[in-house]
Amino acid sequence: PRVPRWALLLALSVPIWAHSQVLRLAQQTTDAVEVMAAPGDTVTIDVRADLGSQAASGLRFFIRVPREDFVILDTSNRTMVRNVVSPPFVQGHLFRGAVEVRNDVLSDTDPTTVDARWQMMEYAALLGPAAERGRSGSGIVASFRIVCPPTPAAGTIAIHQDPIHESQLVMADGLTEKPFLLGTPLAIHVDVETVVRPTGWADVKLEMRS
Repeated sequence: PRVPRWALLLALSVPIWAHSQVLRLAQQTTDAVEVMAAPGDTVTIDVRADLGSQAASGLRFFIRVPREDFVILDTSNRTMVRNVVSPPFVQGHLFRGAVEVRNDVLSDTDPTTVDARWQMMEYAALLGPAAERGRSGSGIVASFRIVCPPTPAAGTIAIHQDPIHESQLVMADGLTEKPFLLGTPLAIHVDVETVVRPTGWADVKLEMRS
């Protein structure tokens, strides 16, 4: 049967993420993908997933952070130490109770390192064989914290994808994997003016004094 033109147009107008599983980064509390911070600020970043109607039992993803500018904290708010097991991610509610297979920062000497300018974090979690093994919907899968540099800087933090470091969703059968549609990288702008810039009534008073 011939498909009506209006139905074809409607299908084409639906965003691509309506048909895909989306994984994205956002600042905690604001859900922003562009962050203004002061030197030395600690920023908490959420990894959020939208699974739609798909039932999943786990996931795996990689996140890259500029090496020279930002410091990754572990879950005890301590600076990550190389070659020491110290997880950077706190598990979110979407896969709460899943076994964390990986939760660490790749070593500087890791043979899979793609660029020495980046710190690479890996997280993987899988639910065991139970009645509620399949999770669906949307929410936070993990969170991590970084410390901004002491001087003005700018950088992007992104979910990384390449043939070796694949960010994927594990379906409810525990075997089938599907790739994520990745969201926009999170941009952080570190500026001294973020600390000292007056706003609102403070602006008015300064103008009255000048």
